[in-house]
Amino acid sequence: MELVKLKNGIRYKVKVYLQNGKAKTKTCRTKTEANQWKQDLESLKRRSPESLSRSKSVQTFISFFQEWMDLKIRQKRSEKTQSQYDSFGKKHFEKFFKGMRLQTISENDIERFVSYLVGLGLRPKSANNVLSLVKQVFKYAVEEDILPKSPARRISFLKVPQINFAYLQTEEIKTLLDQNKFEPIYPILVTALNTGMRKGEILGLCWDCINLDSNQILVKRSLSRTGLNEHNKTKKIYHIPINAPLRRLFLELLSKQKSQTYVFCNEKGLPHKTDHFCDRE
Repeated sequence: MELVKLKNGIRYKVKVYLQNGKAKTKTCRTKTEANQWKQDLESLKRRSPESLSRSKSVQTFISFFQEWMDLKIRQKRSEKTQSQYDSFGKKHFEKFFKGMRLQTISENDIERFVSYLVGLGLRPKSANNVLSLVKQVFKYAVEEDILPKSPARRISFLKVPQINFAYLQTEEIKTLLDQNKFEPIYPILVTALNTGMRKGEILGLCWDCINLDSNQILVKRSLSRTGLNEHNKTKKIYHIPINAPLRRLFLELLSKQKSQTYVFCNEKGLPHKTDHFCDRE
């Protein structure tokens, strides 16, 4: 690694030798970022040497997307995010960009791709999610000096109609709780209504994050299909006050505690699956 002095300050230049003997370099703002890039590239080289030795001039968008997934997404993002990106790749990229070389894709191609998504019946928000992924991939290509500029940089996102949210009225809340008074979902409903926490945060709530002395909930974990994550969706730790109804609920759950870890669990003391309540008919 070497230090280089640029107009915008000192940068860290790191180099990795590929299987064909050629070197791939990157200039980073911080030493940590440079070391991470080198580590990622060395890891990819060990797992898939052919993807690094492949000539840049013949690399397709699909192959570059997979390389980007390996370097930037896998092992770093949640399983849900990986699954969503893989789905976009199979449903949209492999059909529209099949055989197209990365360097030959133009701004017009990206415009046609957006029209293609709309033609499939995707809602503006869903189409924007796919377009956002395309922009990320091309941005990475620019960062790696494979492209001088991104053909997606000037493509605007579709306008998303404003949604008028419908909130539960007092009587509706009362009916909801009364109808589920003796159901396993009842304590989860009470917690959701009194805190506004996400589903994964509620199902992943552990007793060590319940402080009945200060009447606060520490939100720092989230339960997903892969298990308990030591961070929530935003990866930010925050506190939520425990009001009177919630305090009564926690004291009741403590009195018949089934798990030393999870606040909400089944008869065996195991956490509920994330789709246990919301995906059932």
